[in-house]
Amino acid sequence: MNTTYLIYAILTFLSSLAGGVIVSKLKFSHTGLQLLLSFVGGLMLSVAILHLLPHSVLELNGDTHSAALAVLAGILVTFLLLRTFHVHKHVTHDDEHVHDHSCQQPEHTHTTASEDPDHCEVHSSRYSWIGLFVGLGIEAIIDGVAISAIVVDSVAQNAGSPLLPGLALAAAILLHKPLDAMSVISVMKSTGWDQRNIMLVNLAYAVISPISIYTAAYGFDILADPVNTTLLGWIFGISAGCFLTIALSDILPELTFHSHDRLKLTLALILGMLLGLGLQAVEPEHNHDGHNHAISQLQQVSGSGAHCKD
Repeated sequence: MNTTYLIYAILTFLSSLAGGVIVSKLKFSHTGLQLLLSFVGGLMLSVAILHLLPHSVLELNGDTHSAALAVLAGILVTFLLLRTFHVHKHVTHDDEHVHDHSCQQPEHTHTTASEDPDHCEVHSSRYSWIGLFVGLGIEAIIDGVAISAIVVDSVAQNAGSPLLPGLALAAAILLHKPLDAMSVISVMKSTGWDQRNIMLVNLAYAVISPISIYTAAYGFDILADPVNTTLLGWIFGISAGCFLTIALSDILPELTFHSHDRLKLTLALILGMLLGLGLQAVEPEHNHDGHNHAISQLQQVSGSGAHCKD
């Protein structure tokens, strides 16, 4: 199997583990965390619109309606995850001025261990981390499938690149994973779990995406090419919808409820977008020659078999 899968599996594993280390060793200021979220959010927006969506349309043979439905499905899936498992709210250790909306909008928490566990009833239970783990675990599965899909697609195109295929997508996922791991670990710390259990949960979260990468790769490998093409198109579209929703859920609350450091946060967002543009520039042009070549080879083999029978 392509060694690219192994490289990305190791990187996603390490980036997820990094979230636990960050919670233990580092303390982000509110502004510092928001700068990071703005940068990663800009990168995710760029990847969704400039990479995943065009890939979806191409794999679906120009069927923009199906690609749009896939994006809409991704948005809906991610919205349901945010609504059900309360996995996207941003609070740091120095947020003594946390607003009422932090409990009204309990989506996507990136918090540190010193947050008051009784501040919001969403996180007041000792087992509240389980909901976070399940929701972010599903997101991690989607991340793994998306990485596997972009590698499969690159190999099918026979696209040579000096960098790893799908580097822009992988960069967005790898930069966001520590923040997701921080969510689970910090809530566990704030509700009194010991370090051993925290390490086990961090390890369990870290292996989800690598397992998903290899499982998806195996599934793509046993499917026929026409099925793969359609499936890849839908996966890219759904992933684009997921990226859009996650990025905007990270960025918009800060835009809505805060007026500080506007220039810094805007520049961080733009830098993230520019990184996505830069990574797109170094990737090979996407086309369907690889798929057509594979199909023509199958037709030649079938034709030669028929001649042998004659």
